[in-house]
Amino acid sequence: MRTEVLNASAGAGLLSLVAFFAIIRFLPEWTSTTTVMMIFATAVLGGIGLSLSVKRELRASGISYLTGVSVALVLIAILRFWNISPSTVLVLVVVSLLPLRFYPPSGLLDALLTGPLYFSGPLTVLGLLAPLKVFESVALPLLIVYAGFIGGIAAFIFSVVLLLVAMRTNLK
Repeated sequence: MRTEVLNASAGAGLLSLVAFFAIIRFLPEWTSTTTVMMIFATAVLGGIGLSLSVKRELRASGISYLTGVSVALVLIAILRFWNISPSTVLVLVVVSLLPLRFYPPSGLLDALLTGPLYFSGPLTVLGLLAPLKVFESVALPLLIVYAGFIGGIAAFIFSVVLLLVAMRTNLK
């Protein structure tokens, strides 16, 4: 995948995570879901625009955001037809970490952003799809947040291990 695409997805994930924390902190509870969706959409588009102007290589965090988004979308598609357990969600999270092996972190900043941006992917999906009434039950958003949280921790650990292995092989 091209570096510009991965940088754009990293920027989108970073600003959507900032938007999530801003929504939690500053917006009242009675804010409409359409307003929240517009804030998330603006954050994603702004992150893409901002990342095009900043020259940083964020391979692992970009792919991490994309895999976080894809896990949330796959969970939505699967849960439309079947009930799954949290252990199945864990298997899905582990499988989603495989692209990190092919896009290792380019540096310490990239490795540090991998976990939060993975978590930002499912949050973006929840923020953008909530007004569309996609979620039929309370269990689906909870499973998506669970997958994002566990996946964020696993992506962070995996990317740091990949970075340490790359540093060790460069020292020899």
